[in-house]
Amino acid sequence: MAGSGAGTWKVDADGRLMEMVVFADVDGAPVPAGVLSFKGVPGRMRQGVFRYDEAWRRRPGAKPLAATGLPLRRSFQSLPPHEIPLPFYDASPDGWGKAILSMAYPDVPLAAPEYIAAAGGDRIGHLQFGPDDQAPEVWVPAKAMIDLPGDEDDLEGLADAADAVENGVATRSHLAKLLDSGADIGGARPKARLFVDGEPWIVKMRARDDAFDHQRVEAACLSVAREAGIETPDHRVTEVAGRSVLLVKRFDRTGAVRHAYTSAATVLGQPPGTYGALGASYADLAIAARRTGIADCAKLLFERLLLNCFLNNTDDHLHNHGFIDDGDGWRLSPVFDVVPQARRALVLRPARHQSAEADPSKALEAHEAFGLSREEADECYARIRAAAASFPKWLDRHKVSATDREVVMRRVPHLP
Repeated sequence: MAGSGAGTWKVDADGRLMEMVVFADVDGAPVPAGVLSFKGVPGRMRQGVFRYDEAWRRRPGAKPLAATGLPLRRSFQSLPPHEIPLPFYDASPDGWGKAILSMAYPDVPLAAPEYIAAAGGDRIGHLQFGPDDQAPEVWVPAKAMIDLPGDEDDLEGLADAADAVENGVATRSHLAKLLDSGADIGGARPKARLFVDGEPWIVKMRARDDAFDHQRVEAACLSVAREAGIETPDHRVTEVAGRSVLLVKRFDRTGAVRHAYTSAATVLGQPPGTYGALGASYADLAIAARRTGIADCAKLLFERLLLNCFLNNTDDHLHNHGFIDDGDGWRLSPVFDVVPQARRALVLRPARHQSAEADPSKALEAHEAFGLSREEADECYARIRAAAASFPKWLDRHKVSATDREVVMRRVPHLP
């Protein structure tokens, strides 16, 4: 892994990180933006504080590092009781990445700072981290269990490694491959990064407890979203050694330029690791985004609410919605992670005091909370409904088996 040993990381007597420099992408190059430092009693959670570098604050057109939570001010910033300010959790690995890191470094105490520093250098968004202001670098603990690989990853090797981890039989080689290409990615499901024809893609692979071919069905859902006029990343399914693999083009990259990313959880100020909504709604998110200075996305969120109801995508938690700044200011990101679920209740309600049932006709009644007239809402409803009616067609086009199709169709009770 490039840059894994050039600088000297500051650690305490317990081997825990004490400080790291935060870099932000500017026109494809990392620029020091500030310092994240950690203090606390050994054996207990530390308190992280962030302070912008004065040179960053004085840059022409300087921007905060996130849509909210890190205002461009001179003073130190923290967010007790959380270990680090919320926006940095969006640059941290999640369930899958943390599992890889924990298996790779079983004898190293890992908390939020260590997960951030030990994850790969190609995480979502535009942030990178390092021991000093010379260059971003990946922290490799002194007790590293494995040697880090180069850039020879291939689809079959990644799929083999993910299967091994899912089945509890991962070797050092498997962990090395995933540590290099998958430890910095959010989400709970097996995934990795890969360049295809020079372009960055996310590779999504099967999980041990999948009830159907998750990759092919997700591709069908994304195709429905695109047909509905919802911004959707390029995607395609390929087969590797008899296993389906979904490739989704990264929307936080344009060539060598990395785009800033903030999750809906951060915009709503939800605690890290929160996958329930704690009473939040799609309408709340639209209001909070507008107040934060994000481009008005009320109608776009209403459309996604309807899509999730028609496809019964009830895994619509706040980490499955996000915002990007790809040069023209903050806006709602393309849709991602859309798959029919077994449960019938949404994580995010349409609006406050409204049922969380994933019923498109009931969601339609929340239109006023999004500032939409009934005429505007009916147009959205008709368009999304027409696209949802094409779901069986997309299941066919993405070659979902008859057996899987039967399982999936039982999960979409409101499909036209």
